[in-house]
Amino acid sequence: MIACPDCGSALEFDVAKQKLKCPSCRQEYGVTSVKDNTESADTFNVFRCSQCGGEVYSNDNTIAGFCSYCGAPAVRHSGTDKIEAPHYIIPFKVDKEGCKKIFEEFVDKNNYVPNDYRLEDGIHEFRGIYVPYHVYDAEFDGAYHMKGRSETVSGSGDKKKCNVKIWDINAVVSGSINKITHDASDAFDDDQSELINDNCKEFRKFAPGYLCGFYADSADVPAEEYTEFVKDTAYERAEKSVSVKMPGSIKTKSPNTRPDVKVTNTGDVLKPVWFMAYRNNNRMAYSVINGKTGKISCDLPVDIKWFFGISLAVSAVLFIVLNLLQGFILTAKSSIVMAAFINLTLSVLYNMNISKMYDHEIKHRYKARHTGGAVTLANSRLAGSLTAIAVFAVLSVLGAVAVPMITDRLQQADAAAQAVNAAAQAGMTAVAAGSEYRESGVSFKVAVCAITAFIQIIMISVSAPRYAVLFKNSTKSVPVSVLSLLATAVLIVTAFINPVDDIWYYIVVLGTYAVDIFTIFGIIRDYNLSCTRPLPQFELYKGGREHDRD
Repeated sequence: MIACPDCGSALEFDVAKQKLKCPSCRQEYGVTSVKDNTESADTFNVFRCSQCGGEVYSNDNTIAGFCSYCGAPAVRHSGTDKIEAPHYIIPFKVDKEGCKKIFEEFVDKNNYVPNDYRLEDGIHEFRGIYVPYHVYDAEFDGAYHMKGRSETVSGSGDKKKCNVKIWDINAVVSGSINKITHDASDAFDDDQSELINDNCKEFRKFAPGYLCGFYADSADVPAEEYTEFVKDTAYERAEKSVSVKMPGSIKTKSPNTRPDVKVTNTGDVLKPVWFMAYRNNNRMAYSVINGKTGKISCDLPVDIKWFFGISLAVSAVLFIVLNLLQGFILTAKSSIVMAAFINLTLSVLYNMNISKMYDHEIKHRYKARHTGGAVTLANSRLAGSLTAIAVFAVLSVLGAVAVPMITDRLQQADAAAQAVNAAAQAGMTAVAAGSEYRESGVSFKVAVCAITAFIQIIMISVSAPRYAVLFKNSTKSVPVSVLSLLATAVLIVTAFINPVDDIWYYIVVLGTYAVDIFTIFGIIRDYNLSCTRPLPQFELYKGGREHDRD
């Protein structure tokens, strides 16, 4: 630790004042003005988790309490070690209170987050960690060869002409793009590190004083691992610059050839990150906040209780509104087409997740690929989940309407049938609004259901190999896709038989909705798995060491 020259207490880095401060005597010092002469400048306390093996280091020996990677409380001080100090550091600018505020505002915008995520105790689990990033320079040598397109409009009215020109563009590029960074910690997933990364170049020379009161991780991924990432980033920035400098309205296309790029690793920088691990059984979800800019990335699971509560509330409101609408008609026989479409929609969503789950659970592809733009993994997953929730809200409306209507049908056939028609047809506004309803024929209903079944068979065939691996890995259990296909088959048979009594249509449609609800469970389960990870195990955790400690 770095001791206070006046009272001997451990100094802490004050984020607001960017100075070292003594919590006992309140004295303040410059970060580089106080040194600990009892230890080498490159010797730090190492803390190791006894459950997952994750390691972090600090110049403080009193702040360990839980593991930032697996959430376990069994973190022990495993001694001191000499660690190669990084070249640069970016100090924390967002303190813990600011971190908590950012997190609370982010979570409050999402209605389906588990209560555990919102608890004050959970928020206090944020820990400040300096994450190592490799620093690169990319030097260009050569030229871009690409096509450009420009359009000019002349005349007006019938004499209006559009002149299109295609340009051959040769743009010589020289110079370099400096300080491209990528995280160098094997324990920090690339998707989240890139989500909160920035182009800040305000590097400061590393000093141990910045670590007072914080942890740091060590660089354990070779710098050459991210050479292609750096090249892609350099090309992206250069091409954007070339496009901006094009005269007039010339729009450039993807280049045919690119200049050569030489990538050089110029050192490492420690970047500030507020890190929280949320543990649910044997799965982990992570929340990270950039300690300088406040950019946040959160793995947000969906709470089933919240999901059903909100869905039922929305369904109740829609049920009341839809029953007030007049002029929409959907008979029991035609409701079978609606059931087939909804079943197909959910089947598509479910099968789309199988490939994602295979990459996530089997290939362990948590790391983001460079796509030339911002990575929005967490938000896109949440949007997909909300789409499923919106679909389920419609299902809830239809199911909530159908059950009481069946009871009324047994008591008063005409009244019940009219109520079912009025409520259910509201879900097909786009189909029937503003037109007189006409009962569709048997052939039409059979054809629609058969087409949906054919699409489902194709999806099942394509995803079957991956599903089999997931099933063997215990990631997938009941074959929901097959259940959906069987439900569609029952719809086909019912549409073909065309029973006279509407009660059979109600039973079949409600049975299909029951399968759809089961599918919704599968989609949410997949979503929760996709935004969590298995407990990390760093048996071979490097961090500058080739073997575990005793």
